[in-house]
Amino acid sequence: MLKHLCLYGASWHGREVFCIAIDSGLYIGRGCFLDDSKTGKVDGMPILPGSMAKDPEFLSSHRFLVTIGDNEARLRIGREIEKRGGEVISLVHPSALLWSNDIGKGSVIFPRAIVSIGAKVGDFCIVNKHATVGHGAVMEDGSNIADSTAMSGRIGTCSFMGLHAVAIPDVDIGSHCTVGAGAVVIRSVPDGATVVGVPARQK
Repeated sequence: MLKHLCLYGASWHGREVFCIAIDSGLYIGRGCFLDDSKTGKVDGMPILPGSMAKDPEFLSSHRFLVTIGDNEARLRIGREIEKRGGEVISLVHPSALLWSNDIGKGSVIFPRAIVSIGAKVGDFCIVNKHATVGHGAVMEDGSNIADSTAMSGRIGTCSFMGLHAVAIPDVDIGSHCTVGAGAVVIRSVPDGATVVGVPARQK
């Protein structure tokens, strides 16, 4: 019997991922959200406390997607579920274009995103709507690129690129970085930095 679907995080991001699960045929009418800040139901799905992800019986009967926008929290919780033996899955919308299938566990590829040839998407990453991961580019674990971004080169662990940001080929965006909306990254960014503007400069 196919395991039920569990989305850890009932925010707007979680609700969007739920829509992708429906469009992809992954959700077959059985599932739930986990969230400690909400109760009741959202989009017809019950919301249960996050502590359920520690229950062995619950873990064994569900497939998990961690649908939290915060990169560090998403990666941490995803790894915790894995360590407890939970089945973490990835999710790709049918309209996304994949010329590379190197997609890590727990990652979500949104509608009309492109993952180009030779690209690598790590574990627990988000490739948002209309975003492009260029040829040979690398997204490290827990990274997140927003709608309509164009990412080339490498983006480090738990880093984020805002709406319509661009990173040209061969640049290296470090770990735990933020690239502001609309920024154009033409040189490498050190770990922990926030860059904004055209060309992008450190704040």
